[in-house]
Amino acid sequence: MRRKSKLNTLSQEERKELIERLYRRQGGRSYISGKEINLSVDKVEIDHIVSLDRGGIDNESNWGLVLESENRSKGNRDLQLMRYIYDFRKHRDKYLSTKRDFTFGDALNEFYPRRYKVKVQMEDNRIILVSRWKDETIKLEYPLLVDELDRNIKSFIGMLPFNILFHDSTINPRSIVDLEPMIEEFYNKNPQLFPSLALLEINDRGEGEIRVFDGQHKAAAQLYVRSRNLFVRVFVNADKAKIKRTNFRAHTLLAQIHFPQLISDKVGHDLFKIEFEPYLEEVDWDEGSELTFLKMENISDEYRGYLSNWLKYRVLIGDNAERHKILENFEKPLHL
Repeated sequence: MRRKSKLNTLSQEERKELIERLYRRQGGRSYISGKEINLSVDKVEIDHIVSLDRGGIDNESNWGLVLESENRSKGNRDLQLMRYIYDFRKHRDKYLSTKRDFTFGDALNEFYPRRYKVKVQMEDNRIILVSRWKDETIKLEYPLLVDELDRNIKSFIGMLPFNILFHDSTINPRSIVDLEPMIEEFYNKNPQLFPSLALLEINDRGEGEIRVFDGQHKAAAQLYVRSRNLFVRVFVNADKAKIKRTNFRAHTLLAQIHFPQLISDKVGHDLFKIEFEPYLEEVDWDEGSELTFLKMENISDEYRGYLSNWLKYRVLIGDNAERHKILENFEKPLHL
């Protein structure tokens, strides 16, 4: 049964005085959006910051003042959840207004504009990460895992602070558009079932950046509900091209996770580009083309598929009109 709130028992005078106190406490701004409130003009309402159903207390410390239109449009979400969602909408729309995709990296920049590399020590089967944050030294230690099928693939799994995380858009440039259901999922304190994925490449000075390349939506959603750490599996000094191909297949051929076609084309385009552009540097354009590149003995069959992604993506970014003609007849598999 829904609990009855003390708000319903206030007299007209008590409600007016409460509105004025909340108005001063919130600096004259709506709790959800932060928009300025003009009490002589705007219609306002009082609601619970954290709902009673979620364990919120029923007193003034848990009441917020909002514009009536914002409160009526939030449905059964409480003020705190809507404030988190509004933050996301504000950030997303800021980037979309400049015709830029909004990514996990952008969300990181909004919450942690300054982030830190880690110094890395590997001892026996353990990895130790050391980083500075303000005047504090962070030291994290994890078991180092070795893949049974390929012992060159090493990784560790753990809860990592967001202030030592970055985004690797070269592996997965996926944009973040519809994040609201996932923000609500984590606001309801449901657990992250699968870790996000990241890559740590260690330089000659023994330091590097931990770059998240998969699971960006759940990572970003937890930023918006103010989590301080993310559940991540980090590959250490792995073959980046191999990780990129594996991630691409996981989202396309293996259909484990929905992967929008545009992003699929972008990733396939990048995989093709890694090998194709160095090839072009060694041959004359008149003597070399995408098709002659694919006929080389050391090029795998996978690159036939990547060529499709390469062409489609370059058409989308306006590469040249000639490739439009190729693309028109590219629905069928290549026969070389």
